[in-house]
Amino acid sequence: MSGEASKTYYILTQDRIWKPDSLTLRKSAGLKNPENGADYILITREAFLPSADPLIRFREEQGLRAVGVSVEDIFDEFGHGLFDPRAIKDFLSHAYHEWKKPAPTYILLIGDASTDYRDHWNHGKPNHLPVHLSTTDLGQTPDDNWYVCVEGDDPLPEMFVGRLPGENG
Repeated sequence: MSGEASKTYYILTQDRIWKPDSLTLRKSAGLKNPENGADYILITREAFLPSADPLIRFREEQGLRAVGVSVEDIFDEFGHGLFDPRAIKDFLSHAYHEWKKPAPTYILLIGDASTDYRDHWNHGKPNHLPVHLSTTDLGQTPDDNWYVCVEGDDPLPEMFVGRLPGENG
């Protein structure tokens, strides 16, 4: 019978069904709160935030509203908990359009990235903060600029972005 979808059935005994060791409810970091505001947003892994505190304080001393945000909180609130570059772009777009004005100007990403998100090539390189891959004449290339293009569908950024690669906090 052509054109019919096939179905796959799995039959397991109760002892073969995997169960998590534990579940933990993560509290919202409140990133969608319109009362937030920042000129300078530093995004890194939660474990790296304490090491980034001196830089955040330095930017505050320069008169900037500076904030550190964990990428895990961004994934939770803007990516349904999934490791996805789109969640970072959605967060930055939300901050740019919805947070207290003036909108953020400077974005700093801290953490290594790999184009091989799931380590299929077995190189073991950590992927702390994903990079977006844009398709160009050269093929797929890393493109952090994509994160800060939040107005329209053009390649012109609305915010400045930089990245400091790093593996440990």
